[in-house]
Amino acid sequence: MRLAFPEQSPGPDREELARNPALNEVAVGALFGLLDEFLQRRAKHNGVAKIFDEYGSRRRQLGRSGGAATATTTPSPMAAATVPTAAVG
Repeated sequence: MRLAFPEQSPGPDREELARNPALNEVAVGALFGLLDEFLQRRAKHNGVAKIFDEYGSRRRQLGRSGGAATATTTPSPMAAATVPTAAVG
């Protein structure tokens, strides 16, 4: 939810998504966008190994920052997925 709604922390809950079709559309779009990116990256040569390496690096970065993402933490390419925001309003 943080990726789909970066301006809200922690983002809309299930009830709010059920009441607001536009928010639900953004959340679903973000989910399928990330899934599509994951599948594309996994299909490349050594894709799974690269994904695991990135995950391990990210975990180590978060461990050094006390477990919370900081402004100096570089997000993964998957975290930077484009999310349609025109439906929010």
